[in-house]
Amino acid sequence: MRMRGTASALERWRVRFIIAGVLLPTGAVAGPSWLSIEKLGDSRVRASVHVMVSPSTEDPVDKARKRLVNFLSIYNVLGECDARIEWDEGASQVSEGGFAAAISGRIRIRVEPTLSEEQRVALLADAAALLRENEETLEKSEYLPLRLAIDYYNFGKLSARREESLVNWMIALEALYSDSAQELRHKLSVRVAWMLGETPQERLEITSRMRELYDLRSAIVHGRPATIGNNDIQATEGYVRDSIIRLLGRHDKPTKMRILQELDEMALGLPRAT
Repeated sequence: MRMRGTASALERWRVRFIIAGVLLPTGAVAGPSWLSIEKLGDSRVRASVHVMVSPSTEDPVDKARKRLVNFLSIYNVLGECDARIEWDEGASQVSEGGFAAAISGRIRIRVEPTLSEEQRVALLADAAALLRENEETLEKSEYLPLRLAIDYYNFGKLSARREESLVNWMIALEALYSDSAQELRHKLSVRVAWMLGETPQERLEITSRMRELYDLRSAIVHGRPATIGNNDIQATEGYVRDSIIRLLGRHDKPTKMRILQELDEMALGLPRAT
């Protein structure tokens, strides 16, 4: 894509996407300042992403897509939704006009959950707020595990088969909670339990359930028979979703190693950090 201007100036671009799975309210929509949306159907939207780019060094379509994907990923986690980009409609430079097409393949449509008007408004606002608080964090290499967990959560939502969903969500949990291949089943189960369980009984239940889910994951990846029920899918997705939301909501933005240290210390009976 040819860029105009000098290398020292920033250019403003508007990049348009067609996205599906965003549950808009029927009334006015108050989204983040960089995003404007036009309702095309019950869950299809034309999204215009406004970005500032450095000429000759940044592609406005790539930058806008990345920002929109980050927003939709957090939106999906919060609402247990399946919002995704269907295709690009291109980009135009706001100040000077011009147009550059960038077309990508379509992604299949899926059934969307039912949300009330109030829930749709709140979901957009909450996703924008979490992105605003975490956008810079998610760009840093030390927070790659959290970025991967969000990506694999969404891969699991898009998967057509239960086996694929469960494996993707277990990968997300491993990205957040594992630090080696040794005793992975045990460490993963205990750490998830201490992250999400509020009482000793809840932690015991989560530990036991995680071990069952890990065994299902092992059976799938090693080609052994595995019967996966709706409860297994719901439990695995819930553990991933709740973990991501808790970590995104932490204002101190701990790294993975600090989180694992905290969880292991709590499992040993040391006081929980406040």
